Amino acid sequence: MNSLNPAPVLPGMAEVWVDPRGRLVRLAAVPAELSNDAGASPETDWGSLFRQAGLDPSRFSRVEPRWSPGAYATERAAWEGPHPERAGVTMRIEAASFRGRPVSFLWIGPWTKPARDPANEEASQVGSLVFEVILFGCFLGGALLARHNVRTGRGDRRGAARLAAAAGGLTMAMWILGGHHARTAAEGWLFLEAFSNSAGTAVIYWVVYLALEPFARRRWPEMLISWQRALSGRWRDPLVGRDLLIGAAIGAVASLVAPLRVLLPLRLGLRGPLPQALDASAPVTLGKSIAWLMSIGVAAAFWVLGIVLALIVVRRLVRAGWLAGLIISVLFAATSFGNLGSSLADTLNLAWALLSAGILVATTVRFGVLPAIMTETCFRAFGFFIFSGDPSNWAFYAGMIPVALVIVLAWWATKTALAGKPLFGGEAGLEA
Repeated sequence: MNSLNPAPVLPGMAEVWVDPRGRLVRLAAVPAELSNDAGASPETDWGSLFRQAGLDPSRFSRVEPRWSPGAYATERAAWEGPHPERAGVTMRIEAASFRGRPVSFLWIGPWTKPARDPANEEASQVGSLVFEVILFGCFLGGALLARHNVRTGRGDRRGAARLAAAAGGLTMAMWILGGHHARTAAEGWLFLEAFSNSAGTAVIYWVVYLALEPFARRRWPEMLISWQRALSGRWRDPLVGRDLLIGAAIGAVASLVAPLRVLLPLRLGLRGPLPQALDASAPVTLGKSIAWLMSIGVAAAFWVLGIVLALIVVRRLVRAGWLAGLIISVLFAATSFGNLGSSLADTLNLAWALLSAGILVATTVRFGVLPAIMTETCFRAFGFFIFSGDPSNWAFYAGMIPVALVIVLAWWATKTALAGKPLFGGEAGLEA
């Protein structure tokens, strides 16, 4: 469920956005298709919207409306006034009503861009287009390479089958644990849709891995050692535990730096990117938390395997390894281009996108596939969201449950990497 699913077309549908303190920031309602009211429209109580937004109407001045509502309205109004918490920032309120009933409310700041502006829509599609190029390039190019490897008898087919089974099984488990299930006839169709999705995911992973494995094994054999041991089920291998711990450490450090992407422009008085909001699929229960971590783990694995496949292709074109890494970093950072412009804040955002992509590429090349997947998983889980530290806030558990699960994984990885040896003291302590 999101802003467009189900589509806001039926009378009575309403979309309400609130900030972390429960204050209204956006309202979009669909008015009645047929109005039986005769005569003049009743007066709209705009004060109720101000109260829901936690604002003092006396501090705002009436201005001419400039933003059009998404639904038909018989009355529009607008105000400007100071931000209640940020001195020197002028905010704007745009509201509309249909025969006295509010149908639209917008809390607009200097950083707000029109959501329905075609120019902004085209700009936001640039990053998505780059991502789709990477996605289909990995699949189509991987299919050609996989076909070549199968015909020549090369490639780890058993490992590819295990990876495909794991990806498909995790995708199905994500639907089981994170989906909303009801005892209706539609549940069967939802199961078929989830099964088709998991089967398609398995095929894509099988193709990509079978395409890259022979080339990566020949050029960077150390990159695949812990990854292949994990695929073969040797999860208690110390090398697997060590590499998972390395990936978790790099991902944790990168996640601590990630909030600077949002906070640094604010400190400089610039319009910066907004943190990603936790939606209806937020990990507020144990089942949803596990499904959420599974989803970002599966996505992280594909992202890292895509980097390896791209490195194989680019290394055939350029001799210098550092240049190949730089090209791949720019390519994968280009998925953020839809959010960029010409301001200093946009430049900072681009720099951060290049830095994060560079860290992932460097981790892949220096430490291997398994640590890179762990790094990207941690980064996706904690690098883009701002969680609440207040236990009374629902977002508190959305952050703490994944944190606890990652801590448990890091503890298990440490124990596995030590292979039974004590964490402190070592052999000298035992002899004493």
